[in-house]
Amino acid sequence: MRPPVPRFVRWVVSLAVIAALTVVVFQYWATSQYGVATVSERASSRTADSVWTQTQWGPLSPADRDLLVMVRQAGLCGGSTGQQAQQQGTTVGVRTVAQRIWVDYGDLGNQARAVADKLGVALPDQPDAQQQSWMRELSGHSGPDFDRMFAQGLRVTDGAVLPTITSVRAGTRNELIRTFAANAVRLQLHALAYNLGNFLRTLATPEPIKDWSLTSLKEKLIKIGAKVVSHGRYVVFQMAEVAIPRQMFQEILRLIAELRPQPPPAPA
Repeated sequence: MRPPVPRFVRWVVSLAVIAALTVVVFQYWATSQYGVATVSERASSRTADSVWTQTQWGPLSPADRDLLVMVRQAGLCGGSTGQQAQQQGTTVGVRTVAQRIWVDYGDLGNQARAVADKLGVALPDQPDAQQQSWMRELSGHSGPDFDRMFAQGLRVTDGAVLPTITSVRAGTRNELIRTFAANAVRLQLHALAYNLGNFLRTLATPEPIKDWSLTSLKEKLIKIGAKVVSHGRYVVFQMAEVAIPRQMFQEILRLIAELRPQPPPAPA
């Protein structure tokens, strides 16, 4: 009987698999030919008022106001495109993510409006110009192109919003903003994990396991047993063949590798 695999080894392998997948997928989306809706390079111009304001919950800084505006505009963009993707998405995974995004951004938008009302911060009623341009471009695509562009925009937007939220949460002196930012971080992290799992199932799983649930992927793929073997200057993960045979695992790695953008052709 084989000795049980130590828990820390299982965690190391799980984190290695997740990290490798995340890097590849983000690299693919970030370097694609499609445009994306971003929230960068707008923090300094989002609100014209640069004066601190005293409130009953503590001083309100320009960064605090910028956060509410940014979340509101990201919610308007994400909610609208999420509703659109529920109709136009070509796979169950994309439509499932779209429904969740529509609900989550709606909830986050309601929280932002409630906080803004208490603090007297005026919020926009439409996405910014860059987001609107991306939304128009997205509407011009269909089929797999629509799915890829929707996924890219979603990841880039979340990737820009999350660091801003965490930065404001760490630096704000306003208790209401701190509570809002803490709730927003939890929601964003939950959505990030959920969406990554669904896009893994959609983009990088072979046909025999295409219909596996997220729970099955977690239990049979992510939590796969392994042994760590050290050989001088390198480390080898000897993975157990249980629910995922070696050939299928190789196929998953091949599908992930195909997500990488192709290098430009060499000049003649």
